[in-house]
Amino acid sequence: MRRAFPIKRSLRAYCISTCPAGCRRRSHVQPPAQRRPPASGRRVSRNARPHRGGFQVRILRFLSAVLIVLMMAACATGPSLKEQAAALPDLETGQARVYFYCTSVAGGASQPAVLLNGQQVGDATPRSVFFRDVAPGKYSVTTTMTSQVVTFDVAAGDKKYVKLSYGFSFNTYPELVDSATGEAESSRLSYIRQK
Repeated sequence: MRRAFPIKRSLRAYCISTCPAGCRRRSHVQPPAQRRPPASGRRVSRNARPHRGGFQVRILRFLSAVLIVLMMAACATGPSLKEQAAALPDLETGQARVYFYCTSVAGGASQPAVLLNGQQVGDATPRSVFFRDVAPGKYSVTTTMTSQVVTFDVAAGDKKYVKLSYGFSFNTYPELVDSATGEAESSRLSYIRQK
């Protein structure tokens, strides 16, 4: 009659106790492999599988690096508006100056056109600033990537600042900011001379 396997005893002890005396070789029953704890001290589940996403992780890292390089390459480079201040033309009598600037690094691939009263005056290049001298009057600003419009009045000698910001889906929308904020933010950006 076969003996029932005792639950509390190990397989090796059971096998040795039931085998004939000459069968107690070391190779007959191998002890179960001992699991070493990980170096970090964390417990590992018995069902844990080795990480199989190495290739995908490397591809994602590579694509992320390429994306960052492309975004940085799309940013404007060159001297800042503050460095170019002495070389900029003076504002003519009876004119006003409207600055357009973009502080964001994102959106280098799109760079939508900036429209002043329906006419293109430049592009929304990341980390850049440009300006237009205009006659006193009422003006509206928008871009080719949004339906949002900013409207304002300018008088002779005025300086207005329009910030071009990126929203969801990289839509570029204009925002009128006060002179102190606009001057502080745009002075660090690269000045681009528009046609």
